[in-house]
Amino acid sequence: MVGASDSREWWRPKPLWSSSTGESTNKIMKSDRCGIACCRPICLEPLRDIRAFIAAACFISCLQASFSGYTSSQITTIEKRFAIGSIIIGLINSFFEVGYISCVMIVSYAGSKGRVPLWISSGLMAMSVGAFLYSTPHFVLPPPSSASEKNIDHLCPENFSENANSCIEDGVQGYDFLPCFLFAQFLIGAGSTPILTLAPPFVDDHVPPNKAPAMIASLYAAAALGPVFGYALGAMMIQYPADRITRKDITPDDPNWIGAWWAGYICLGEHFSSQHCQMHSKIFEFHLILLQHQHVT
Repeated sequence: MVGASDSREWWRPKPLWSSSTGESTNKIMKSDRCGIACCRPICLEPLRDIRAFIAAACFISCLQASFSGYTSSQITTIEKRFAIGSIIIGLINSFFEVGYISCVMIVSYAGSKGRVPLWISSGLMAMSVGAFLYSTPHFVLPPPSSASEKNIDHLCPENFSENANSCIEDGVQGYDFLPCFLFAQFLIGAGSTPILTLAPPFVDDHVPPNKAPAMIASLYAAAALGPVFGYALGAMMIQYPADRITRKDITPDDPNWIGAWWAGYICLGEHFSSQHCQMHSKIFEFHLILLQHQHVT
């Protein structure tokens, strides 16, 4: 943890220009510059401090929490679109915890060795794939003609005793989407592990003791705002039809209306991807090294 007695501003890395030698340390350590691949402009170096990491981590925490809020806002639409009940919805949502529990021990142990921004970047990539995968059933499965017709198709006839086998077979034909949803939720849960478990200790190791509580609290405050934005995104997307086949004579107030539930997942997936590129660009990774070097020298 950073010592509180350090007179230098705690958030600033060591200057990139050495006044004693007159040479840029940036020229010597070109491979350690912030950037991606060969694109490492000098203008990104001021972002290499803990304040930038906290700002990015707050946004990621809010984004991660908004996924659960958005999914909750689309439950009735997904139930109506795929003719499923609350048991299937509960099973799908439970796979978030399955993914989180499966990875939390591994990520916590491996992340304690270092490279925390890289671990968060990997988690963002998993969440991005999971968000895009969540919208896949909309594109690969045929759209229903209407909610009323779809529900009638899943009702058993009066002579149930004579056609029991065929009735059961008809009832399970609508679950082709289930593996896709389950795996998507698993990826979201696994990808959420680094930002939930590694970000607070990383901040605590990089700020003075008197600054750590407020900085860590900002991460949890941002996460608390996430569902609010998720519900707002869901309310906006539900106003648009799910596909062009939807009849133009029905409105969002009609029981047969199915909104664009899939569009929000694509929007969240794009944001996860953009944050993955930011976390993977070495903007934050070398702050601890520079800070430790300052105390040694």
